[in-house]
Amino acid sequence: MSFITKFRVGLLFAVLCAITAVSAQSITLDSLQRRFNDQRFGMFLHFNMNTYSPGWGNARVNPLLFNPTNLNCVQWASAAVAAKMKWAVLTCKHHDGFVIWPSKLTPLISPAYTIAQSAQPTLDVVKSYTDAFRAAGIMPGLYMSGWDVAQGIDRTITNWSAAQRTYILGQIRELLTNYGEIPIFWFDGYSWAMGHKAVPWQEIRDTIKALQPNCVIVETNGMNEPWESDILFIEEPLGNWVPAGNTYAACQAQTISNGWFWDNSAATLSSLKTVTYIVTDHINAMNPRYCSFLLDCPPNRQGQLDAAIVTRLTEVGAAWTPPARLRLPTQLPMIERPITPVSATATSGTAANAIDDHNDWTGGPEFQRIWQSTGNLPQSVTLDLGSIYNNITYLFYLPRRETGNTTGNITAYRIYVSTNGTTFTQITTGTAIGGGTFGTWAATSAIKRVQFAPQTARYVRLEAVAVNGGTAAVINEVAVGGAAPTSAVKEPVTKHSLPVYRSSIRTVIGRCSFDPAFAGKIKSVGVYDLGGRLVGLKIFAKNSVDLQKDFGVPNGVYVLKMKDVAR
Repeated sequence: MSFITKFRVGLLFAVLCAITAVSAQSITLDSLQRRFNDQRFGMFLHFNMNTYSPGWGNARVNPLLFNPTNLNCVQWASAAVAAKMKWAVLTCKHHDGFVIWPSKLTPLISPAYTIAQSAQPTLDVVKSYTDAFRAAGIMPGLYMSGWDVAQGIDRTITNWSAAQRTYILGQIRELLTNYGEIPIFWFDGYSWAMGHKAVPWQEIRDTIKALQPNCVIVETNGMNEPWESDILFIEEPLGNWVPAGNTYAACQAQTISNGWFWDNSAATLSSLKTVTYIVTDHINAMNPRYCSFLLDCPPNRQGQLDAAIVTRLTEVGAAWTPPARLRLPTQLPMIERPITPVSATATSGTAANAIDDHNDWTGGPEFQRIWQSTGNLPQSVTLDLGSIYNNITYLFYLPRRETGNTTGNITAYRIYVSTNGTTFTQITTGTAIGGGTFGTWAATSAIKRVQFAPQTARYVRLEAVAVNGGTAAVINEVAVGGAAPTSAVKEPVTKHSLPVYRSSIRTVIGRCSFDPAFAGKIKSVGVYDLGGRLVGLKIFAKNSVDLQKDFGVPNGVYVLKMKDVAR
């Protein structure tokens, strides 16, 4: 018997004797989207430093300004119940970076800028909110901005440092481990500003899903389709409206008063949106479009909803009878495991614009970052994923988004993959999901999705063969990744169900379980911190790894690089 065989048998026997596991099946994304869709009416709670210091993305102000002398989250929840609301979202951290929970993280820029430095240092607004709304039968969602002025994370950054990644991921960890099950997590301040590549979205999404597998992710991106998020969000004050014929699980937000955060208008009944506006023009109008109405009801500086808002919400509840909810259509597949490219090259044009993840729109020059080819077709953009990944199954293409302008949108394409950047193989079988057969797309501005057999690659190339009008191909964004395996299980908060193929790189927290198909396989497991430093390397035959027990690393987010060494 060889050493490898003895090692495998011995370790496998020990693991089978020592480990017992009890886990609950996680809810599929499609089911989570249906659950969200059934809520129909929710409460947005903009309550943070801008309640006391009006503005948007302000520089630090004196934290003692934050002084809710009579915080009453039970009153907020009672008003939501009176209005027949079923879900809510609280601004735990807005763009200025002030934190309304007692964060234990060491700040990147001292001093700390949290509720512990405020005039009410013993409060935990997030706990008071989640406890009150959960007790009232309302789904408590959490909002957090990745744009953090107080910590020097602003809109000009093109790539977060390791310290910035660790800090933001640490804040996510605190929010998603300290307050029970969180069904909705909302991220803001970066897709339309810094971009997913700078953030990086891959690690953020993996972290959220690792900590809260049954949480849907909402993102502010200014689009009328979800892009690497679970729920479509429409921001009405910008002039947007959920489109006719929408079939995505969606939400649209509007303010009950004159602004997202409290001002004097919130205290005056005559200045609030009317019952007809809320019920007829919004909730009932959005219901056939599978869209939930999220009404912002900003608490005042004492930490309560003004009497006028409570009265109006009570009137809304009395006037509205929830109609039968149309069954949400089967949702188009999403990239549940996005892979953030490290760079891109192109046959012409500025390749980086195709992966900056600024979801461009007609809001100004800062949003007009498209890749546009020059010269004769075909022309292509090649993504470098930084490492070889298995189970790549999707490519998403976002065309030009200018209203009424589809010139340059790709109408015929080829997709190639490579492990070495030299030899490329064309993917010859696959299905375009919505909008034509494999190899062709309609010239519309809608997201184009291609699903194909699982690929192993480091490089993915999208080649434009034909375009709509003219000869210059246009790519707003291109993204690749995979879907979560249907066999994923929900484990305690510090655990993460993790598939392993012949090789794999994943972001994990605490404990991870490998795919049962690889039980007993000899696997090389390397653990890296988010700065890329190797902190542990071992050979395992067992079917799970506990980062603390097996590698002695402290709690946190790490990258595991795994390989089946028996192959």
